[in-house]
Amino acid sequence: MSDCVSSISEIIPGLYISSYKTACNQSVLKQFNIYAVISLGDTKEYCHYSNLSYMNIDINDDKNEDIQKYFKPAHEFINSAKSNVLVHCRMGISRSVTIVVAYLVSEFDMTVRQALQHIRKVRPCANPNSGFMKQLVAYQKSLEGY
Repeated sequence: MSDCVSSISEIIPGLYISSYKTACNQSVLKQFNIYAVISLGDTKEYCHYSNLSYMNIDINDDKNEDIQKYFKPAHEFINSAKSNVLVHCRMGISRSVTIVVAYLVSEFDMTVRQALQHIRKVRPCANPNSGFMKQLVAYQKSLEGY
């Protein structure tokens, strides 16, 4: 799992997931031409470089946290960036994956299961916590009109 955590994973062209440590590595950001970053977590886990656009979401990796309220703002940020967006949390396993799953469900008409399977092909450590999974399923149902 440590290889997964320490890597940057391209989920779809121009959309990446990584850990905090990777997101703070300026050479990696340059290598992948990252222009915009969504940081999820504690404010002390944010790196800021003046040449990038940032969206910061203060949220813990806790099953009782309401992450669903950030789906739409995060999607709008990703879409406004046009390409090369990095979504990260401390480990790149739960919070960041949840945001990207929600994005895939919304933008590509995938189910939560399909989106998570797609992400796990390139990021096997992807594993949203149980509360986030429930919110993703509820979000998918809301998009389907249930």
